[in-house]
Amino acid sequence: FLAAPPLAMSVSPASRFSSVISGSLLGLLVIFRDVSFALVYCTPLALQSSKTLMMATLLLSSCAAQVVYSFRHSLPTVIACTSSAAVPFQSIIASSIAATVEPEAVTPTVMATFAAIAVINGLLLLLLGFLPHMDILKS
Repeated sequence: FLAAPPLAMSVSPASRFSSVISGSLLGLLVIFRDVSFALVYCTPLALQSSKTLMMATLLLSSCAAQVVYSFRHSLPTVIACTSSAAVPFQSIIASSIAATVEPEAVTPTVMATFAAIAVINGLLLLLLGFLPHMDILKS
C-alpha cells in the first residue's frame, strides 16, 4: 500500500512574520551574549588584543552549533549559544593561562583549551546517552 502524502500545512502571513521577528530577536540575543562573553574572557591584559578573535570565534561556534542542533535535534527550534554558567569558570581558566604562559602564546593556548573543553564536554554528553535509563532524561 502506498502511504498518502502528508497534508500541506497552510501558514498565515502573520505567523511567518512573527517567526521572522522572533528569530531575529533571538539572533540578536545570541550575538549580544557572545560579544559579552568574549569581553569577559578577554579581561586578562594579555588577551586584550584578542577581543575581535574571541568574538568572531564565539559567533561562528554559535552559528555552527545552531545548524547542527536544528538539523539533528528532536526539537529543531532549540537555541544554541554559549552557556552563561560556564563563563566564570572559563574566565578563570583564561586568566590562569595568561598568568603562566608567554604573552604571544596566550591566545592560541586559551583557544585550544576552550576547544578541548568543548570536545570533552560533547564526548561526555554523548557517552551519557548510552547509559541505561537515560530515556527518562530524553523525554
